[in-house]
Amino acid sequence: MSGRLGSLTESRRRLLGVGVVAVLVLAIMPFVTTTYVQEILMTGMVFVILGVSWNLLAGYAGQISLGHAAFFGIGAYVTAWLTTPSGAGLPTAITMPG
Repeated sequence: MSGRLGSLTESRRRLLGVGVVAVLVLAIMPFVTTTYVQEILMTGMVFVILGVSWNLLAGYAGQISLGHAAFFGIGAYVTAWLTTPSGAGLPTAITMPG
């Protein structure tokens, strides 16, 4: 076999095929699922991005970053605070829809 694909090993071809299929599945997902499933997938993708970035920083580069945990924790705290305004002593006009 000649060309660019001819130089790829079998495992790289398989990985490329799985990647293409994954992208196609994610591309058609909004048309065949409900809003709830889409929200779950997007939340999962946020966790995947967080995990990959942590792996790059701590795993490959050997650097310790507390920024990931700080931003993630602050975001979770503010979200919980805004979804329960009466418990935080805030006006009910700033509640998040949900």
